[in-house]
Amino acid sequence: MSNCPGRAIKTTPVAAANFDDIEMIFLDAARHFFLSFTEPETQAWETGLSIAMHRLGPEVGSIFATQSLAIVQAMRFSRRSTFHFSNPRCPCCRDKLTEHERNLMDTLIAVRRGNMSGAHLTAMMLCEGHSTDKMIYLMRDFSERIGPRDEKSTKPQLTLVR
Repeated sequence: MSNCPGRAIKTTPVAAANFDDIEMIFLDAARHFFLSFTEPETQAWETGLSIAMHRLGPEVGSIFATQSLAIVQAMRFSRRSTFHFSNPRCPCCRDKLTEHERNLMDTLIAVRRGNMSGAHLTAMMLCEGHSTDKMIYLMRDFSERIGPRDEKSTKPQLTLVR
């Protein structure tokens, strides 16, 4: 698909980002949520939920998807301009990250590493200088449930906190 109109805004190959399994599931689910907002008739949110439930099991997956959606919503309500994302259904785009996606993922990774100053910095860029408090709060809660990011391995430590 060399004539894909979204090709120009894609910068980083997803494979080069070295996301762990949890981060990949989050990115994939988030992209489907974004698609639902831009093209409601696709009902792509159902695919986002299904991805999490398939990969993590029904109980953990549904909580994961719900928390992922809450993070996405907090970011959306804070931003003022359009969030650029790669269409998860486009073979040309889905393997690349936009700058906005990169900032979202960098914020999540920083929170999972306990690097709150780095998280606040990337969140400020992501939210265009507007409030990041709710998004950071939700990411911290999410991170507590899924466990910290282990630098030595890409395998996530997933726990269900009740």
